[in-house]
Order: sequence, then C-alpha cells, then structure tokens
Amino acid sequence: MGIIFFSMVAYLIMNEIKGNSLKWAMGIGFVCLVLLIGVIRIIMKVHFPTDILAGFG
Repeated sequence: MGIIFFSMVAYLIMNEIKGNSLKWAMGIGFVCLVLLIGVIRIIMKVHFPTDILAGFG
C-alpha cells in the first residue's frame, strides 16, 4: 500500500516541478522513503524479508 501511495504522491508532485534536477532529487527521495518503509517493517518484525520483497515485486 505504501508503494502505491507514495508513488502516486511522487508522480503528482513531480508533474508540478519545473526544474529537472529537483525532479531527480524528489524521485530519489521517494524511492528511498519506500525502501525505508520496507526495512522498518522488517526491523519491527511485522513482516519477513520475503514478504517485503514479494510486495515490491
């Protein structure tokens, strides 16, 4: 769910940004955020690593 939500938010924000370098920075930031959510779910022992990988795929 987090991947879908943050991807949509990133898409909507990046459509409004004019500068190309700012778009890249925003995109990289959102990718890091999504990956961090996956890692935190593993650290909190809410999911197994295989569950997170399956969710990303």
